[in-house]
Amino acid sequence: MPAASALRQPSAPKPPAPPRPQTAQRTPAQAPVPAAPEPEPQPPKPPGLFDALAPLFPPGFLSGNR
Repeated sequence: MPAASALRQPSAPKPPAPPRPQTAQRTPAQAPVPAAPEPEPQPPKPPGLFDALAPLFPPGFLSGNR
């Protein structure tokens, strides 16, 4: 029976599957992501309107203490 002998023959070896692209979560060997650089120190802000008008009012007036 030629059909039975055909089933017993080893099939041709399959080519290896192409490597799948791995996501960042699945690659423990990936280099660690560098931490975000710390923000540079900001220059002191010029006095705001509140600070500029504070001397014109009695103490505690602008803060709500009456």
